[in-house]
Amino acid sequence: LSSNGIKDDDYSIFLVNNNDLNAFALPGKYMGINTGLLLSTQDESELASVVSHELAHITKKHISRMIYAQKKATNVSLAALLIAILASNSNSNLTSGALAGAQANLAQNYFSFSQSHEKEADYAGFEKRKAESAAKGKLRGIGFSTYIEACGIAPSAAVMSLGAGVGLWESAEIRFNPTGNISVFTGTHSHGQSHDTTFAQIVSDKLGVPMESIEIVHGDTDKGPFGMGTYGSRSLAVGGTAIAKACDKIVEKGKAVAANMLEAKPEDIEFKDGEFLVPNTNKKKTMGEIAFACYLPGTYGEIKSPLPEGMEPGLKETAFYDPVNFSFPAGSHICEVEIDPTTGETKVDTYTCVDDFGNLINPMIVEGQIHGGLAQGIGQALYENAYYDETGQLVTASYMDYCMPRADNFPEFRIDYTCTPATSNPLGVKGCGEAGAIASPPAVMNAVVDAIGTEVTMPATAEKVWRALKDKQSAQKKAA
Repeated sequence: LSSNGIKDDDYSIFLVNNNDLNAFALPGKYMGINTGLLLSTQDESELASVVSHELAHITKKHISRMIYAQKKATNVSLAALLIAILASNSNSNLTSGALAGAQANLAQNYFSFSQSHEKEADYAGFEKRKAESAAKGKLRGIGFSTYIEACGIAPSAAVMSLGAGVGLWESAEIRFNPTGNISVFTGTHSHGQSHDTTFAQIVSDKLGVPMESIEIVHGDTDKGPFGMGTYGSRSLAVGGTAIAKACDKIVEKGKAVAANMLEAKPEDIEFKDGEFLVPNTNKKKTMGEIAFACYLPGTYGEIKSPLPEGMEPGLKETAFYDPVNFSFPAGSHICEVEIDPTTGETKVDTYTCVDDFGNLINPMIVEGQIHGGLAQGIGQALYENAYYDETGQLVTASYMDYCMPRADNFPEFRIDYTCTPATSNPLGVKGCGEAGAIASPPAVMNAVVDAIGTEVTMPATAEKVWRALKDKQSAQKKAA
């Protein structure tokens, strides 16, 4: 930390056992932790003891230790500083030196990440905006949320060791027809995440075929291989990788066919931008020509088959991908709210987020998923609630009664990214579909609590915020 200009005495240190950790947020009570152990201390000797004990038990198998340092809430100058320790699958222990080295390598990235995030959110100007709100009779608060998520479900070895009855690999099949059009069969399924576009981009980039020539078929075991479906932000990291691997097999067969047609050795053939080339010559064949050639196994008169002897006809390849590890998207979100104390109504005034999803295949689609996740999370924090009466009857069973957020409940989101490519899959991608819904509830609730100066539970509806303020006033009067 000191190498990055951070003074040790400015920080509270938190050691996190991340075996089951989805997200956490600091400062504030609303940590966003689903499961996991959070040990915190500001006593140096106790901290040293805890860290020493943990170092003795850290193994590369666990791949899930994290040290998180946050500026004290009394003088916050950084949105977050997150140091993630991610290791490969090995039984050997991480030494304290290796741990320190990993921290140092990642610290600078996240230090810069946090500074840019805070600048975008204009934290330095918060007190001025708070005073301006107060002049209008409003309360203003700011909330932080920093998360890391384990997704890209899942390494079969991990889930089966925990009792799962099946591995969580994924499948893909690429079929060329003789005219060069492609059908891609994936075992995942699209629920509105724009897989048709993203998967077609992968195939187009790998094989040099126009996207309009690519058809994506989801989860149809009557036509394609069996798959494991869509959940846990796995479709791209696992399903997309299976598609990429099937494309690699297509290219390998194409090289053998091209070599026979171009009178070259297969190992001498290069594939680039949809063409099979013989280096330093003008000899080449397009992917379309190779696809057509794969369906000509026989001999007609003087026309011989372009296929190498013994090669089966057709151009169709299947791949299964079992991830070696989860992917770990992470990010930091800052929310600013303004509250009318006379009504309890909460307005989300600004929302800034910076996430690390690794390589982005289609940034527009990612942004759309972030918007959807933020809307879902903010709705959970402020509006949505399944309410039952004393007899157990659900009284919010229709949208006449259940409060759904509307477009006018949200500000213009400020969205940005940092990129640390995932090492657990060859695409370098991480999940993004759940990020907004993970980070936004604690960010919003921390902002609400900061504004009103007292606790309130989700959803922080106008009535609950108003009652919390009244209870606070009553307690202050009694104390006086």
